[in-house]
Amino acid sequence: RKTNNRGDRLMDVTQTELMLELQKALQHGEHGPVTEDSKARTVLELVDELEVPAQSIRLHLKKMIQSGKVEVVTAMKTSMTGVVSRRKCYKMIESEES
Repeated sequence: RKTNNRGDRLMDVTQTELMLELQKALQHGEHGPVTEDSKARTVLELVDELEVPAQSIRLHLKKMIQSGKVEVVTAMKTSMTGVVSRRKCYKMIESEES
């Protein structure tokens, strides 16, 4: 795998592939029961799942927010130490046809 100057692993994907992977990750939510909070993901959760630098995730999220595909929400998340708190997350906007 390629790495950047900080040693982060980079996926060998095109920008379009990254957008599609990001959409899939946001649509499917976390493992376990599907709730409104499980569909919302933090940048760090997306970084871990997609193995893409946070800056790339943020750039694509910004484009998806501007195009009306993603919204910023506040969701309950559990930290590594087990503390549950409200965090800023990103979630796909559900289409009304679904």
